[in-house]
Amino acid sequence: MEYKIERLGVAGALACRFEHEGRRYSAQVDKILGGGTGCTICPECGFDELYTKDNVPLTEEGLIDCIGAFIAKMDADQGRGSGHEKTCTVCRSVSV
Repeated sequence: MEYKIERLGVAGALACRFEHEGRRYSAQVDKILGGGTGCTICPECGFDELYTKDNVPLTEEGLIDCIGAFIAKMDADQGRGSGHEKTCTVCRSVSV
């Protein structure tokens, strides 16, 4: 799996679109109100939050780890076990 990570706005949020099992998603890690950071994953064409995680580092690695945790949770929820994301290869491209 290949991730293209982009930096958004002046606050430094990071975003990435990715595909898993034929479905497309959008992931973002950014600063949240009240302090701290958070990762949110939604369908690519919608705003329904499918997965959220607090205290995710505002880094490429933090965003990729959040995506990996989301994929592992989806696989576990569907009875496929965990660790599927470990088979992915990652090519990071950052736009500033």
